[in-house]
Amino acid sequence: MASRPIVFKCPNYQDCLTGYRGEDIEVFPGMVEVCPECGSVLQEVKKQTPAYVAYLINLTIVAAFAGALWLAWPWLSALLTTAQRR
Repeated sequence: MASRPIVFKCPNYQDCLTGYRGEDIEVFPGMVEVCPECGSVLQEVKKQTPAYVAYLINLTIVAAFAGALWLAWPWLSALLTTAQRR
């Protein structure tokens, strides 16, 4: 079973065309993590969370807050009407 490559970028923007272009370099586990063009140590590219994941998390939080408010509304309205009578 073949393992998946890890994506790196070369940080050397001045002396390396690969780094200047921002090209991805795929390195398989066990290989040396250096740029094939200039020999600089590569930096791993962090995977970014897709925007829809953050949107779904925010939507879930808002829905949970709205549901809690809806469930607590009878108690809150009774509390407010009791406070107004005093």
